[in-house]
Amino acid sequence: MLIPLSAAFLKTFTLTLAAVPGRHHHARVLASYRLTFGASFLAALLNAVFGLVVAWVLVRYTFPAKRMIDALVDLPFALPTAVAGIALTAIYAENGWIGSGCPQGELHAAGVWVALVFIGCRSSCAPCSRCWRTSTGNWRKPPRRWAPPAGRPSGR
Repeated sequence: MLIPLSAAFLKTFTLTLAAVPGRHHHARVLASYRLTFGASFLAALLNAVFGLVVAWVLVRYTFPAKRMIDALVDLPFALPTAVAGIALTAIYAENGWIGSGCPQGELHAAGVWVALVFIGCRSSCAPCSRCWRTSTGNWRKPPRRWAPPAGRPSGR
């Protein structure tokens, strides 16, 4: 893993400053920017909306499969990112379960988006549900008094 990363890092020193701006206008580079930023934006949007909804439902309501859904929310914490990436790559590859039934190159963007959604779950749903679990008691019951009783100092 260090050899490809170091090769990519060292390759940047072979370019001159005049050649750098020209590299960003190639069709493949622009397509990679569109895929990266587009898939990241859509994954973050989905994680923000559904992460808050799932966290709210898990904290506020009781239903039969609640513990199983809570465990699925915590799965990205238990599964390392590299393992998830390898598993998703194997599934969406041309000879994988999902990739084998699709024309070549059709699922690359969808596979990137699914990986970003899966990895983004750890920063949307689970922290919100943990925060709501610790503060639920205070949200349900308003305080009995909003001000101290008359004639009594507020410092006591």
